[in-house]
Amino acid sequence: MGMGMVLPAEVLATVPDLSAAQQAELRKILLQRRDADEATQQKFRAQFDALHLQERNEHERIEAQSSEQLRKLLGDEGYRHFAEWRLSHRGPPGGGMPRRERDHAAPGRAGWDQTAPYSDAPPPGGPGHAAPSEADE
Repeated sequence: MGMGMVLPAEVLATVPDLSAAQQAELRKILLQRRDADEATQQKFRAQFDALHLQERNEHERIEAQSSEQLRKLLGDEGYRHFAEWRLSHRGPPGGGMPRRERDHAAPGRAGWDQTAPYSDAPPPGGPGHAAPSEADE
């Protein structure tokens, strides 16, 4: 039984050695606990949603400020070229994954250039590849 579930009066009647008054009071206490738990959950969910909105707004403000600075530095045409270059090296924002999946994806490997296109292939000379020989040169 979960903490939010309140047993029906019929079930509480099967608890040994409880009077009818105790059963009624027990059910009342369980209902109060459930209602308090639900109110707490709603309160913290509202705080979480407000904080998430604040974070998103701050991210958008920073992104707009950065874009403005880049446009000022590069001009409209240069900014467009930079944005195309960046997209070709990083892919779409979020890597094409929904946010929830992206947040739980494995972190990048140390020393791995995360701005470079991704490849599953091991580096030359690494496991699965023969090191270049003198005959190849």
